[in-house]
Amino acid sequence: MTQLRKKMLEELQRRNYSHRTARTYGRTVRDFAEYFQQPPDKLGPEQIRQYQAHLFQAKKLAPATVSQYVSALRFLFIKTLRRHSLAEYIPFPKSRKRLPTVLSPEEVARRTDAAGNFYHRTLLMTLYFTAVRRAELCRLKVQDIDSQRMMSRINQGKGGRDREVPLSPKLLETLRVYFRWMRPTTFLFPGTVKGGRADLPITPNVIWLACRQAAQRVGFCGWVLYDPPQRNYHRTHLPRGDRQQNAGGCETHSSAQAKGQAAFMLSPVEELRKPSDEWIKAHADGRRVKFTYQELPDEGAFVTAQVEGNKVVYSIVLTNANNPLTREEVESHFEAELLKK
Repeated sequence: MTQLRKKMLEELQRRNYSHRTARTYGRTVRDFAEYFQQPPDKLGPEQIRQYQAHLFQAKKLAPATVSQYVSALRFLFIKTLRRHSLAEYIPFPKSRKRLPTVLSPEEVARRTDAAGNFYHRTLLMTLYFTAVRRAELCRLKVQDIDSQRMMSRINQGKGGRDREVPLSPKLLETLRVYFRWMRPTTFLFPGTVKGGRADLPITPNVIWLACRQAAQRVGFCGWVLYDPPQRNYHRTHLPRGDRQQNAGGCETHSSAQAKGQAAFMLSPVEELRKPSDEWIKAHADGRRVKFTYQELPDEGAFVTAQVEGNKVVYSIVLTNANNPLTREEVESHFEAELLKK
């Protein structure tokens, strides 16, 4: 490690910058030095100008990405080397202001309904209903869920700040069923090690993959998989009671009526521990419908139906069902909705 690199790391540490920021700044300064094949403290305004032009013209980087490079160079020359006169030679690029892609509650419901299993469905529901960041969701612990106050505590989020986000009644009910099934110890969504469940946090890539798979199943491939600017929208819109109840007082998805006591739940990582079933049935009108059935704890069941060629997925979680359900019983829960199509 060179003296300059050591000095820069010390300056980052005494300002309590995160390890990730220190690693990013170090990589940027190394790339800057390798581009000119000279130590960075030997370079000046002209080299800085050429390097910034290189980032835009050769690397084709976005203004937001170039801003990260600029932050690293400004820290090097101004904070570490104390060359304050170079501040005007390291400008931040102008960024365009764009409106975020905002999903409607119905579109979010379609995406979460299309999750591959109950683990994924609960993961997606927590992501959208609390509007937390992916890294924050990975580190969410069982003790962070306060069912009495209907709040979830986010420890050391972006910027090292703690905060609390509200829980909706639907999300809390989902988490209760999920907890009885998964029995997490420390982390709410535990990861895996060599194919086996481990008391370790999942990685952000698991959440990204879950969003991507759910979006592709319902034809949302061109949409933003998870856009941080949507946080305020989902926090204020999704927790509201926008689900319907059938004549028996059962809470279901707005496009699927359930028979018996049911509760609408939302779910993306592994297969359920209990057996599952999947089959296709041809109706009298020629349409083919794909049904899935997965058992849940406490006499529960997760059932879905999707008409072939239709992007809409009907899904219900039954909380008081006789396990195992027969295929005819599963099909009967969607009979009324399928007759409308």
